[in-house]
Amino acid sequence: MCGLTNVLKALERDNFRCMVTGAVDFECYDKMTVDERQAHNMVGSHLGTTNFCHIFPPSTNWNLNPQEHGHPKVLFLLPIILVQNADIIQTKYSGNVWSIVNGFGSINVLAELDGNNAHRLSNGLTMVTELHHIFDNLKLWFEEIPVSKFQYLL
Repeated sequence: MCGLTNVLKALERDNFRCMVTGAVDFECYDKMTVDERQAHNMVGSHLGTTNFCHIFPPSTNWNLNPQEHGHPKVLFLLPIILVQNADIIQTKYSGNVWSIVNGFGSINVLAELDGNNAHRLSNGLTMVTELHHIFDNLKLWFEEIPVSKFQYLL
């Protein structure tokens, strides 16, 4: 599965650590020999459980054109109301998300991240579980530092 492969590639890319806290992924640490741990400068590091955190989740692309993509039909439970035509709501929501992203980013995110491309390495960050949850709830974000390449303010 391409998604799982990219999870492993992201862990390797990020030196088996959370990109924010520097915590070493416990499972990787546990599987490594002492020499491998030393080679990756892990000895004495804080350990944690990490996840591949999608910058743009694959579900954002679902049902943009339900007949074309063949995604499963989903019923959304809203307070008191069961929505029978969920495709229209999801399509409208997804379309709005991508319109906003395209406006700010000047890139066609839908074309770059459609289908399995949502799992591509450049669309993911290695994060400890707690921060992944906070990031998914839009309580954590990254702001580019214009004069510093690959450095961001949190």
